[in-house]
Amino acid sequence: MPAAAALCGAIALGMTACGGDDAPGGPGLDYGEKVVTGYRMDYNVSLADPDVHEVADVIVEFVGADGSISRDTMDGQMWHKTVSFPLATKVTYGLAARFAAKDAPTLTKEQYDFATDLTSHVYTTYNNASPMPLLSPKNHTGKGILLPLQDGSSNTVRSAGYLSSQAGREDIDTTSVSYYQTIERLQSGADTLLISTFPGI
Repeated sequence: MPAAAALCGAIALGMTACGGDDAPGGPGLDYGEKVVTGYRMDYNVSLADPDVHEVADVIVEFVGADGSISRDTMDGQMWHKTVSFPLATKVTYGLAARFAAKDAPTLTKEQYDFATDLTSHVYTTYNNASPMPLLSPKNHTGKGILLPLQDGSSNTVRSAGYLSSQAGREDIDTTSVSYYQTIERLQSGADTLLISTFPGI
């Protein structure tokens, strides 16, 4: 499948791709003076309301360069991590933000907004040229408070009274947003994008 077609098909799954640029074809493939050396992922998580830390811990999980899943605690409104992936025939990227209700929440206002954005970027890196954008994966699934309503709309705001209740705490504990994808480089030199669910989501 041509790279452009594969990436365009991914847009419907919550992905956006850099238009018109075919990804380089394989290990050491020389485009003039540029030789592909690997990939760089800029992982980003952003909270609409930093005060959700008063009622919940925010746990970030991401796939590292060795393919394993690492975990980090998000303290502020923004979280960022850059990971460099070596050149390979198959590369997996993944990012998730999960919420866990605090045992003793400190409620300072009447309502909290759990809206969360994963805005990441994948770059192709070269031996002697600037990195080139390959695609921009985004969150494509939600659970708990982030799950869309039956009519397709979403309401990510919850009252402090509800969040401090048992039902609210259970709602927090099931809330997550993520993406998980694998780019597989074919022998033909074309790329195909395989989408699967983040482990545990």
